Amino acid sequence: MAVEVLFPNKVSFNNETHPTHMNNPPVNPDIKPSTLKTWQKFVDFLLRHLSQVSIKYEDWENEEYEFFCQGLDYAESIDGAALSLSDLKKRAKLLSEMRVKNDAANRDKYGELIHIENRTVSPDPEPILNYLDLLATLKGLSNVAGDFQKSLKKQNMPNIEDQAQVQKYWKAMALPRVDLSNIQPKDQDAGLRGIWTGLSRTLLNLSFQFLRKASWNSGIKLKADAELVAFNLTEPEIEWAKKIVTEIEHQLQREYGTGQDVKQQEEDALSKLLSNLGNKNTEETESKKIIGMDQDGTLILPEEPPKQKPISKKKKTKKSSRATSAMVKGHHRKTKNK
Repeated sequence: MAVEVLFPNKVSFNNETHPTHMNNPPVNPDIKPSTLKTWQKFVDFLLRHLSQVSIKYEDWENEEYEFFCQGLDYAESIDGAALSLSDLKKRAKLLSEMRVKNDAANRDKYGELIHIENRTVSPDPEPILNYLDLLATLKGLSNVAGDFQKSLKKQNMPNIEDQAQVQKYWKAMALPRVDLSNIQPKDQDAGLRGIWTGLSRTLLNLSFQFLRKASWNSGIKLKADAELVAFNLTEPEIEWAKKIVTEIEHQLQREYGTGQDVKQQEEDALSKLLSNLGNKNTEETESKKIIGMDQDGTLILPEEPPKQKPISKKKKTKKSSRATSAMVKGHHRKTKNK
């Protein structure tokens, strides 16, 4: 059984309504070729962009997370704890403003930087802004997944209820004003900042779950070398997309079977190994673990997809009931006697 985020008991992803061992995905012979082509575009689009955002997040967590924590500590000491993505954006704005202010204070009247040891320095907001950009991309992709889901539902495809629930959680968890204070990491030792890496890892996990389920339910095969996936991708990104496809295929093999015998699978694995010999990018990619393919570092999801807090409306000031000059204009105009 493929590893995935565990949902509340009333939505069990371990009790699929279709058989647990199937050699081929369900295919509806009544589906028009034009519809299948549209589904292929959805799958290719999601695979392409999830490959890009996934590899970028890997780099962010390895290289920027520490500076993210430093900046957030500094901003929260001034403006309080960030409890949502919206709050996090405000803390990043605060750091940006302070950085501009401190930079101006550290220069002389000619604009030259003052070389003194005790000059004021504030943390760089860039790591927080980069994190927000990555999650904004995942939020946008959840909307694309929603359109794909609607297309499948329109064709009356069976067994897509669980897939629909995954998309709802994916979209909801990425909303800017969702209160994260009551959502806990699965790892109790994750630390104070574990909620932020937990949120991003959960969104990646939900996105990979959706891609896997959608590929199976639609009958559309994942292809990392498809034109709509590989165009303009760097070589490391293409290798990363191939790794994602391989991992998802392994999950589908464990869950449904593939129709291939053991000998054929061994031959395919050997062929892949020989083709990758001497490829440095491939070797480095193979050694990395894809964040989000399992539950490692994810959050405990609430019983229902969370809803974001409404925007607080400013109280409208009462307008004066006194008549303005425009309202009374002409009331005292003299008229000519006829």
